[in-house]
Formats: sequence, C-alpha cells, structure tokens
Amino acid sequence: MDSRYCFTFLKIYQIYFSPTFGSITKDDLFSLKVIKPKNEILKSFEDFIKPAFEKQNNFELENQQLASLRDWLLLMLMNGQVRVGRGLMNNNNLPFKKRNKS
Repeated sequence: MDSRYCFTFLKIYQIYFSPTFGSITKDDLFSLKVIKPKNEILKSFEDFIKPAFEKQNNFELENQQLASLRDWLLLMLMNGQVRVGRGLMNNNNLPFKKRNKS
C-alpha cells in the first residue's frame, strides 16, 4: 500500500478523532480497520495527492534555504561585514545559489 495513502489516512483519523492536540497511540493503530482500495483507486489517489506532497517538500526545502540565509545574514550583520541599506544582492559570496525565475 502506498505510504502517502497511509499517511493521509492517519492524518484524517487524527483530525477527526483526536482534534485537540491528541496523538495516535499504538492501541489506536492496532484497533483501526483499514480497507485497502483497488490498485486503480490507489493509482488515482497517488496521481491526485502527489503534487501536494511535492509542493510540501519544496516548501520545506525553501524554508531550510531561507533559514540558512537568515543565519548567514545575521552573522554578517553582527560582525559588521554588512550594514542594513547596502546593496547585498550584488554580493557574489551568498551561501546559496540564486534561483532563476521561470
């Protein structure tokens, strides 16, 4: 069974049955009755949900890059190597690759 299907099933279970910051326990997992859909339905689900998971992964990667840039910039500010108001975008020593907008 596809891991995205299982993850989504468990997230829905958690939202509906443990809505106030609850967590799913081992007993909860063993008591669940899960229906395994036919392969065609799983494939359709995978095609539907895959872009959302890819987008989430991209957001997580972007957040990591932004955190790295923040940490680097904070260090530069604290060391006095850069001041607010200077043109930073022309600096070739950035700790990341600039992405081309397409």
